[in-house]
Amino acid sequence: MKKSMILAAMITMALLTTTSFANDKKKMMAMTPEQRQEMATTHEKMATCLRSEKTIEDCKKEMMESCEQTMGKDGCEMMGKKGKMDKMKSKAKEMKEKTKEMIQEKKE
Repeated sequence: MKKSMILAAMITMALLTTTSFANDKKKMMAMTPEQRQEMATTHEKMATCLRSEKTIEDCKKEMMESCEQTMGKDGCEMMGKKGKMDKMKSKAKEMKEKTKEMIQEKKE
């Protein structure tokens, strides 16, 4: 029973992740060549920032500002505090904790 619950949780997580990436892919495909070039430049700046002595928070803030200039306020969902990446990380962490709990219960 517990194995099937763990399997169901893992399948659900995989489906949620796949759906999220599929939606993001559609949005990325709609970018103009100019937007793609600007995003490439933005990511290069992010890489430079990460190599510097600035904090991750400072680099993320710079990336968000640059992204918003290129894509508009709604075009940078992946970078926002409540963006898809943060939601996915939270879900993954939650699923990992639940899985650990289920495994621990099984051992007891």
